[in-house]
Amino acid sequence: MTRWTRAWKVDVLQNPGIVRDMNSLTLREQVQAAPRPLIRVFSVLAVALLTGLSAWVAIPLPFTPVPLSLQTAVILGGAMFLGKDGFYAQILYLLLGGLGLPLFTGDTSSFQYLLSANGGYLIGFPLVAGLTAAWIHPVWKDLSYFQKWTRLSAMALLIFVPGVLQLKLVLGISWGHALAMGFVPFVIGDLMKAAVLAIPHKS
Repeated sequence: MTRWTRAWKVDVLQNPGIVRDMNSLTLREQVQAAPRPLIRVFSVLAVALLTGLSAWVAIPLPFTPVPLSLQTAVILGGAMFLGKDGFYAQILYLLLGGLGLPLFTGDTSSFQYLLSANGGYLIGFPLVAGLTAAWIHPVWKDLSYFQKWTRLSAMALLIFVPGVLQLKLVLGISWGHALAMGFVPFVIGDLMKAAVLAIPHKS
């Protein structure tokens, strides 16, 4: 039992009215009243699973093994609002998918998938989440809309660095072919995702 769970148990035992009060609170008020570590654990798990679920909402393209998905938006949004917990969520996502949970795009979820043609993009997920947490999250409320969009766009495009590199190496194709398959078709969509994510005023 952790320190905060012991403290929570003592409060309930010493103040039985807490349970009655909690039952009368709205869901939002109950979440706000919950111990902070519990909220963090739930948030990390939720973003990790949402990253996996967004992989299922994918549109395959006939000319490339890389599908269109909403994963970039989830990764940036998680780190933007949760800070370093958004980074932990992506590490957890890769761990759960590597252990076999159906969270990766396609029919296979295992650590071997990280070595496939698409694996470089997944390897870039925690990298981008960590940089977003460090570079954008702390100053979010001080940035203009254009500054938010610029930074989020840079982070979205950064995912393509390991993605396109591994796509080229695994398939044995030229840089031009790799960019045409793994970068060009997705740029406009990722810039649009960044534009939408830049709208919230506070992180």
